[in-house]
Amino acid sequence: MGIGYGYALGATWQFLPQWPAGASYISETTFSKLKGYEDDFLASSKGRLNLPMRIGAGLTYQPNEQLKVGFDILRINWQDIAGFGQGTAFNWDDQTVYRLGVDYKANAVSSVRVGYSHANSFSNTDNTNANLYTNAITHKAITVGYGHRLPFADLNLAYEYDLSASEKGTGPSVGTNLKNENHTLTFGLAKSF
Repeated sequence: MGIGYGYALGATWQFLPQWPAGASYISETTFSKLKGYEDDFLASSKGRLNLPMRIGAGLTYQPNEQLKVGFDILRINWQDIAGFGQGTAFNWDDQTVYRLGVDYKANAVSSVRVGYSHANSFSNTDNTNANLYTNAITHKAITVGYGHRLPFADLNLAYEYDLSASEKGTGPSVGTNLKNENHTLTFGLAKSF
């Protein structure tokens, strides 16, 4: 079992009646070493596979009670972390993610949502042999969702489709070609106290 630590900070600001904004900072999450990997696949990071520092900012426009349109930018610092960063097993680059979402309140208890996400690729074709294990080369996604207020909690359903992407190995990765697409279903219940 691994143990990790990190922290997150965030703030929101309603600078105009229809325009709330927010910003967040999430520190690098440092995990304990993965036993048995420090001498082979994760030797370059001494057995560690940490999560990156992330910084983001977003803006929402709410013209009326029914409609919200949000946009945010997230910067993910892959390059400097153990395990994924430069000079390690995966050799990932930093990544910027742009996201746009719409939430439409159909009635007093139901909402429908759509979103789109676009990011630059964090991997490169010289490292497809290591990235065979991550299954994460897609960088465009479409999401649809539904929210419903139940008497005892809020129900949230979502489907995300990460558009198909491919990478043909070059240099030391010639012959290791990657192609994937992801489908994710999310079910959630939330209760406010």
